[in-house]
Amino acid sequence: MAMPKIELAIKHESDAPRKTEVNSPLVCLLTKNSENDIKEYLEKIEKSFSKNWGLIIADINSKDSTYDIIKSHDSSAGFYHYFQFNSNCRNSQ
Repeated sequence: MAMPKIELAIKHESDAPRKTEVNSPLVCLLTKNSENDIKEYLEKIEKSFSKNWGLIIADINSKDSTYDIIKSHDSSAGFYHYFQFNSNCRNSQ
């Protein structure tokens, strides 16, 4: 089965948005306050894919060192992007 083509538009602070095609599995990880486990999770993900894959990690306003660990991660993914939500938004009911 062929993987669907995914096109991502990424805006970097210093330049115009760039488009990147990902023709492979794309793993998306959401995390919050996971400094004790995030390295293990990333190792398991890395071992699951040998080549031609992408990884996006979104840290949801962690108060510990999770985001620093993510930033320093040396991924084998062909496409690796991480970002952090800095929001105190809550669901209202």
